[in-house]
Amino acid sequence: PLEGSGTIQVQVLAGRQSLPLPDADVTISRVFEGRPVLHFFTSTGISGETVPRGVPAPPREWTQSPGYEHPYASYSIQVDAPGYYTVENINVPVFGGEASIQPVEMIPIPENEKFIREKVVRESEPAEL
Repeated sequence: PLEGSGTIQVQVLAGRQSLPLPDADVTISRVFEGRPVLHFFTSTGISGETVPRGVPAPPREWTQSPGYEHPYASYSIQVDAPGYYTVENINVPVFGGEASIQPVEMIPIPENEKFIREKVVRESEPAEL
């Protein structure tokens, strides 16, 4: 299939406080032809955001043409930070020619559960066109 490109920027926040979370590890991947493909690994800056990164996505024209069931690429965004549960957002849509800003709300691990290895998975709903 013909590929275009879009961009992903991840905005990581410390829980419901909406405070930026610097130094969080961010992994962006997607399933391509039945196999997981790592696109990039990065960290958030002092603003709690990653640098916008280009990723493959279907051509922009697909969003305006009938007959394309999925005119977007679906990505997984996993965020890890000390003192927080790992959060994975799955099926995050990225459209060709568009910038996607993905907010990720981290959930603090209670102090009495220091060694728990839990992952919170959130699935994005397909965008209405």
